Amino acid sequence: MDVYLKPLAAGVLALVGLLVIIALFVTHPVWLVPTAVTMAAANMILLLIVAK
Repeated sequence: MDVYLKPLAAGVLALVGLLVIIALFVTHPVWLVPTAVTMAAANMILLLIVAK
């Protein structure tokens, strides 16, 4: 992968993850919140792995 593509891909992933989480919060169900938090944590771990 290109040096410039990695941060770009990571940024896009973070943005998509953020949008998904916002969408989940807006469309409610309380039980979705822990799922969203778990997804956010997994996303951050993924980003850290990709960034290295």
